[in-house]
Parts: sequence; C-alpha cells; structure tokens
Amino acid sequence: MTPAQRARGSAPVGVVSELPPLEMQVVRYLRLWCDGPEGQAEVWQDLASRLGTVRGAQALRNFESLMGLVLRNARRPLQRHGVACSCFGGDEAAFAQMVSYAHEGHTEDAGLVAALFVTPKVLPVVIAAALRTATSFGTAGGDPFSAPNVVQLRQHRMH
Repeated sequence: MTPAQRARGSAPVGVVSELPPLEMQVVRYLRLWCDGPEGQAEVWQDLASRLGTVRGAQALRNFESLMGLVLRNARRPLQRHGVACSCFGGDEAAFAQMVSYAHEGHTEDAGLVAALFVTPKVLPVVIAAALRTATSFGTAGGDPFSAPNVVQLRQHRMH
C-alpha cells in the first residue's frame, strides 16, 4: 500500500468536538479498541459505567463483534488517529456515521457508508452488527452519550 492509499482514510475531515455525541463516542471507542487490550478495557469500563454491567457487557460484545467483522473484512487497513487527537479522519467518520445511521434506523444508508470500507460480501452482516451495537448503546431513559463532555480529550497540538 502506498502512502497516498493510506492517507485516503486518515486525512483529517473534521474536529471530534463538533461530532454528535454518539458519533463522538464511536470514534473514541474505535481508537481505543485498535490500540489493544488496555484500550479495549477502557471501552468496557466506559460502557459499564454508562449502561451498568449487564447492559454494558452486551454492548461490549456487540461492539467487539462489529469491530471484528470490520477489521477482518476491510477493503484496506482501517485508518485512525490517536486516541487524544482532536481531529478525525475519513475512515473514522465513515465508521461513526454507519453506526449512527443504524441507530436512527437508516439501514440502507448504513450499508452505503459501510461499502466504503468493507467488502460487499459481508455488508448485510456488518449492517446487522452495527444495528445491534447502536441499539445496545441506547437506553429507554435517553441517549447515554448525550451528556455534555462525554469525551475527555487531552489537549495537544496535532497540526
């Protein structure tokens, strides 16, 4: 893969703080998850504190399944920024929008976005996993990600 091909998914397209709450958290979880076991443990701790241990465990299983499907069936390596980076790239934006569309019940739109980064043969399975993930992140009492300052980003200069 050439540097230009890698840059396609990592080129900055926005600022994390301007994302809707759910998409902000999905970008954060994607970054943490891809950082390895310590990051994955942080995802679990965050979900458990927001949703309780039972619902948090289900949300974690759903997210783990989605991540596994996406990473195993990606058209190319999924590009991401560092956990504390204040901007986000194209791949992160597409992944977060896919989950957000699924959360809103727009499964066709979720599929169109997913087609940007996974192979066509797994689209139905990825969409179903995104829907399960998005649904498990929601609560009857409101959106657990709508509280102010849901993402604590360390301030640093990226560019």
